[in-house]
Amino acid sequence: MLRELVREGRDPVYGRVRFAVLEFLGYFGIESSEHFADYVPWFIKCDRSDLIE
Repeated sequence: MLRELVREGRDPVYGRVRFAVLEFLGYFGIESSEHFADYVPWFIKCDRSDLIE
């Protein structure tokens, strides 16, 4: 069902990181996207504060 949301473009903005990881790696994290992004450095970079938004 989660993959179907991605295919249909209905994945919620608040879960953007978790759904991106699902799409690229095939796993859906149980942490919130904000917290999960701490563990995957390509989402938040120290010199790119615009990515945090």
